[in-house]
Amino acid sequence: MKKILIPVLSLLMAAFAVSCTEQEPDYSGMRAVLGIEVADMQDVYQVNKRQQKTVNLKVTAEEISGTTLNVIIGVNPDLVATYNEAHGTDYVMLPAEAYSFVDREVMLPRFNKISSLGVLNLIGKGCESEKTYLLPVVIEKVDGSENFELSETSVAYFVFKINVPVGGDGSPE
Repeated sequence: MKKILIPVLSLLMAAFAVSCTEQEPDYSGMRAVLGIEVADMQDVYQVNKRQQKTVNLKVTAEEISGTTLNVIIGVNPDLVATYNEAHGTDYVMLPAEAYSFVDREVMLPRFNKISSLGVLNLIGKGCESEKTYLLPVVIEKVDGSENFELSETSVAYFVFKINVPVGGDGSPE
């Protein structure tokens, strides 16, 4: 009898232990509202053709998510025309060789409002000194949850000009 009683009691104690553990609440229903934050945003970014300017970007959450989100930051050239129409400007899309993402995939941990750091380099390659360029940086893709929306700040517009040094840019003209 003792041989049967010990395993039965052990089984009952294990069942009670499992039933007493709390289930973690399901936070996956929390709807994230995402935007882009730029450290030290400038009205106009100016570099010469041999210079590079590094810009730090983060994805922010006005409303937090119950899950960890992996966010890819990218560029949407179609927004140049929208920007020009809204602001009465005639900016041109910044050429692809004039910018590069060092880190464009960031992570926004659950219950956090600020992601890891994304890095954008602005370079003067392929740009003409008399034009003003625009680079619309957007949240391109979100993985980890379908329960999110983009805020009004989900686009960061970078206005870009080539800075011609006093005495010329080194060209024969």
